[in-house]
Amino acid sequence: MDKKDLQKKYVQLYLVREQLKAMAEEKSAIEAKLNEFLVSVEAISKLEGVKAGEEIWSPLGSGIFVKSGIKDTENVLVSIGAGIVVKRPGKDALEILKTRLEELVNIDTQLTAEMERLRHQGDIMEKQLEELTGKSE
Repeated sequence: MDKKDLQKKYVQLYLVREQLKAMAEEKSAIEAKLNEFLVSVEAISKLEGVKAGEEIWSPLGSGIFVKSGIKDTENVLVSIGAGIVVKRPGKDALEILKTRLEELVNIDTQLTAEMERLRHQGDIMEKQLEELTGKSE
């Protein structure tokens, strides 16, 4: 194998590694979204035990909360995309969240499998390169 072919193999290995890095970042984002959904499912589930007029601590973001009163424990606002929210019964919102959660889990599973396939491919390429460079020296 000549030097040009060897360089080509190194570039291919580099591209596989870069793709793995990008997939790892995507996986982290998916896991963060999964956690967010789980927190939302828990919060909506807890609303069933709250009566209208009760005070609760509502999150403002970044770990900051404000005391607020609940006026409607039956309905919540659900984002349907593009900055649009609709009023839905809590039980419907819970089902929507559970469906989204299942979809994300499936995507995460597929991504994990693809990462494993790429990792394996990279390992094979690395061994081949080690053999080739060991023989050329």
